[in-house]
Amino acid sequence: MHWSRVVVPAPPYPLPKSMATMVVWKVFSVFFFYLNSLFLFQNEIVLYGGFRPLPEQSVHRTYQTPPSLCEVHIFNPAVKQWRQLNTNTDGPCLAGHTATISGNLMIVYGGWDVYGSPFITRDLHILDLVAERWYTKRLAGGLSTTTARRDVLNDPNRFYPELHPIRSHLITLREGELLLIGEMMPHDYGSALLIKFDPNNPQNCDWQWKAIEVTGRWNRPKLLDDGATNFACSLPNFNYPQLAAVRTGKLLRLVSLGLPIDKSSTKTYISVYDKCQLRGKKFVDLVALRLAEEMDRREAAYRHCADDEDVSPASETVELDGLTCKMENCYLTREKILECKK
Repeated sequence: MHWSRVVVPAPPYPLPKSMATMVVWKVFSVFFFYLNSLFLFQNEIVLYGGFRPLPEQSVHRTYQTPPSLCEVHIFNPAVKQWRQLNTNTDGPCLAGHTATISGNLMIVYGGWDVYGSPFITRDLHILDLVAERWYTKRLAGGLSTTTARRDVLNDPNRFYPELHPIRSHLITLREGELLLIGEMMPHDYGSALLIKFDPNNPQNCDWQWKAIEVTGRWNRPKLLDDGATNFACSLPNFNYPQLAAVRTGKLLRLVSLGLPIDKSSTKTYISVYDKCQLRGKKFVDLVALRLAEEMDRREAAYRHCADDEDVSPASETVELDGLTCKMENCYLTREKILECKK
């Protein structure tokens, strides 16, 4: 495997830009030869969004960042040619977003808007590459406000994770199923959402989502001196959150790209986090084992000594390596068990 430079012999060319996305689109083409036809899938590359530097004398230099773009260019590697897609509807102007391809749809999430401001959203922007038109779908249910986050235990249907608009990643699992991963704002570390929609009628169906339980953490642990506004970047890269999705059979691997800007080692932080994670896992395993053993013991005692008075407590306290878990009323008393048997 090696890199090679592709020279595009003739215009049009897209102008240089930053923080755009490039995704691969598998196009179904039909070629006619006299009385015969050839059906062929070919890969094309879709370049979307980003922003480009403005001239030094531009009045727009007053912005902190240049305005984002809504340009869509498609590159055909077979003929080494670019073409610009002129959509029938206005699409979002975004930079720093994440994009993926599902069938003939390019689906976009997050990013900076036209004024260079990141925003938290439940909206997915979809471009139909065949019909050449944009539309927007909002993930059903939930709010993304701080109040909704506090109310998650009382009304979980109102809760929607506040995914970071810049450090989130959208991945196609299969047609009609997406995986959205990224940091949660403002103080949580990581999240994963499974998004489902009807690929045969994506514009008119409801796009549903559900949170996915994760083990471990993609983003690095915050340090003690991290402020509330300090972004927790991806391991092992503190300042470069980009990643690649590598598929091997049924396994999907997320691989970090790049190195820390300051070239510093992350081994210390990874080691500390690994130790904390191992300590927590051992404690959780001990809690599960203690509960299972005690339940088995009580069941055997009730089965063989039903007439004896039960003095076993209904609560349990588990301690390990400085961690303590006290569970109130986690066991059924003898009276409750007899009631259940009746």
